[in-house]
Amino acid sequence: MHVNVQLRFNSATGQEAPYYRLKESYRDVRGHVHSLIVLNIGFEPCLKPLQVKRIARA
Repeated sequence: MHVNVQLRFNSATGQEAPYYRLKESYRDVRGHVHSLIVLNIGFEPCLKPLQVKRIARA
């Protein structure tokens, strides 16, 4: 699992902010790589990089 961070427009603040998603990568029967969003964490301004890593490891 890994955390995907993407800058998106946050309508609540009116600014671009990091948007967090917890994703899992896997291969199908043909060997193609896909990713599955396990959890949309969303906009969380108080998250620090170490906390994001801990979420991914949980």
